[in-house]
Amino acid sequence: DLAANANEYGTINRYIGEHQLDGQADFVLYHATSDRVFTGGEENYMHLDYWTARSQDQYVDGAVMVPFVGSHDVSRFASRADPGTADEWNQWAEQGLPGQPGTDEPYAASLQAHAWLLTIPGAPMIYMGDEYGEYGGADPDNRHMWRNATERNDREQHLHENISAIGQIRAESEALRRGGYASVHGAPDLLIYQRATEDASSLVGLNRGATASTVTLDAVYADHAVVFGSATFDATSLTLEVPAGSVVILSNESVFASNATGNETQPVDVPGCTDAGADNHDPAATVDDESCTYPPVDVPGCTDSSADNHDPAATLDDGSCTYPPVDVPGCTDANATNFDGSATSDDGSCTYPPVDVPGCTDANATNFDGSATSDDESCTYPPVDVPGCTDANATNFDANATVDDTSCTFPDPGVTTPDGNQTVGEDDVTPSDPAEPNGQDDNAMADLLGSLGTVGGALLLGLVLMGLSWAIRRTAS
Repeated sequence: DLAANANEYGTINRYIGEHQLDGQADFVLYHATSDRVFTGGEENYMHLDYWTARSQDQYVDGAVMVPFVGSHDVSRFASRADPGTADEWNQWAEQGLPGQPGTDEPYAASLQAHAWLLTIPGAPMIYMGDEYGEYGGADPDNRHMWRNATERNDREQHLHENISAIGQIRAESEALRRGGYASVHGAPDLLIYQRATEDASSLVGLNRGATASTVTLDAVYADHAVVFGSATFDATSLTLEVPAGSVVILSNESVFASNATGNETQPVDVPGCTDAGADNHDPAATVDDESCTYPPVDVPGCTDSSADNHDPAATLDDGSCTYPPVDVPGCTDANATNFDGSATSDDGSCTYPPVDVPGCTDANATNFDGSATSDDESCTYPPVDVPGCTDANATNFDANATVDDTSCTFPDPGVTTPDGNQTVGEDDVTPSDPAEPNGQDDNAMADLLGSLGTVGGALLLGLVLMGLSWAIRRTAS
């Protein structure tokens, strides 16, 4: 806003005066308009009108300020206005530098900006090359060599012709060089202002909109005539029609009428297609030459030749294209061990489990089958070992024993017990008879006999019997 820029105005004014500078570069106006209004479009033409007027009342009286829209300190205007690049502020090739614009927009914006620059008060400055739309990034990429007409494309050449014509009109117009500034009509995309001295008047119209605009002027302008642009002005109805994306200059100065030699100061018309809806619209054209061409009636359909439903007759893609699914290689057999549910194309990688071989798979079983892959519950196992004497001739034979533990004992075939049975003798020791109840003495006797062996036992038994016989006789007598 104005208050925020008071210090900037004050700083510049301190260097302007009778014994100082006549004027300075108008930095406040540059920052308020060049990118905000013309290259970026974030502000409208009423904003442009406001700050143009402030340059007339904020500086020292009589100061000749220098308005500008580009300089060696910033990227080229055409690149800043180019919607087709994001490199406009880069400096070096490795960052990526902006190329030559490929659309009309940067050149249309440049015509609007430079028409304004050449028709407002002050001493306008054009950075060399901007008059034809030289492109480039930040310094040093904004210092390309100047190119002549043979090196420019059609857009650049038409822009140069228009800016040159406007510059020539300024040079010949007292009003545009010396006149004051006054707003006539303001709208977001249309601005009309007057430059006037006591004896001369010029009107400038800028229309950046996509449609033509019609304005009714005051009767004071009835003596004005169009000296630049393709606008039409009816002096009777006082209606001025300004075509879309165009510049118009009207003047009442006699210098723009035919002189005695027949020379015309009217700028040279630039023929071309002026219809913004045409295929070959030329924003630099000032006179329509009926060369406009238009696209055929749209035929909606799928325009992609790689789609399944490509329609060669379609001229407008309607988003209906369909495409085959992208192949996903893998195993598509659900019976395989590596089945891939997301695969759409079988790549021959399927693997399968071996065929089942039933049998006993327990290595501890008696019928273990090493080739079996599937246990069929047929395994059998040996009985649990029962240790004991497994010899039926032994005195301690155990019919339940399954494993011989070498504990078998056998009878001695050469020894007979008193009851006539053979006994098992070991180390000439006769086993004792089973004990009778309460037969402690008999047991002792048996132990004694056992300790004497078979022969000694017989002798001792004889002695005992003899003693008993003697005792019985003595008792009887």
